[in-house]
Amino acid sequence: GRFRIAALPAGRHRVTFFHPTFEALGFGAPVKAVEIWPGQTAEVRLLTPSPSTVLAKLCPASPEPKTGVLVGLVRGAEAGSTERGAEVTASWILWTLERGGMRQHPRETTTRTTDAGTFALCGVPTDVPVQL
Repeated sequence: GRFRIAALPAGRHRVTFFHPTFEALGFGAPVKAVEIWPGQTAEVRLLTPSPSTVLAKLCPASPEPKTGVLVGLVRGAEAGSTERGAEVTASWILWTLERGGMRQHPRETTTRTTDAGTFALCGVPTDVPVQL
């Protein structure tokens, strides 16, 4: 998205952004310095980490081909609350061609949410339907 902040006093300023889920997963947005002078505008690009950076941080073990990380937040029953320690399971079916035909191989991975209610499930396939 784009944003505009009008009527800033001249001088040096710091700009960043915040999202609670992003922060809870351990990814803070970088703080950018910008200098504003009378009569001038400045452009600042605020970027999130690349998917490969996120995957490397959340899943430090070498990922299998065609897998990724599934991240989320489990909300509580009360408005604005999250669920700490909730069990989250992702399941999927891998199919193989074997003698006699196709064979199903059910797979799943489970984790618990953090104190902030977030979770990260590593090794989730990117090329088959996954049920959470």
